[in-house]
Amino acid sequence: MIYLFLGHIVLADSVLAASALADAVLPDSTCYGIAAEGYTSRNAGQAAELSGRMFTAPMAEALCKNANRSMKLASNHVVRIPVGELYSLKSLKIDAWDQQGGFLKRVPVSIGVPDIDGTLLDYRHHDLTLQAQDETSVKVEVMSYCVPSIRHYITLSFYQNSFETLSSLSPAM
Repeated sequence: MIYLFLGHIVLADSVLAASALADAVLPDSTCYGIAAEGYTSRNAGQAAELSGRMFTAPMAEALCKNANRSMKLASNHVVRIPVGELYSLKSLKIDAWDQQGGFLKRVPVSIGVPDIDGTLLDYRHHDLTLQAQDETSVKVEVMSYCVPSIRHYITLSFYQNSFETLSSLSPAM
């Protein structure tokens, strides 16, 4: 039987097996909603190719038939963004590497963001941007589309700019 689980095709012989697989690939209690799908970078250190939804169920077999089951996903672990500035998930730099350290081009991935407080962080699905209203950090999950147990986390750290004006630096008169 084929099930759709968190945007992924799951092959299992029963609902119970699919449920066991779900427990195996969700190690913590954080719920990540799929915010984007796409491919890791074409060249090391470049931005990934991401969009709201890029893959359909009929594509899964072709996408995953040669999936590297022992690869690693890599990127910056922390991205710092000023509060109030728009940050596009499309600018994430995500690379994939095989066990021997060889670069893998265009590996299918999904990007998950946790359930977020809309008063603190605004997520705009149409252009894949986040904007924080105050200092906060968000852990974004990068997951192999074909091998959901292969995951990487990136922390988006929104910080407050602290510019002092000249008048605050002037001596009191």
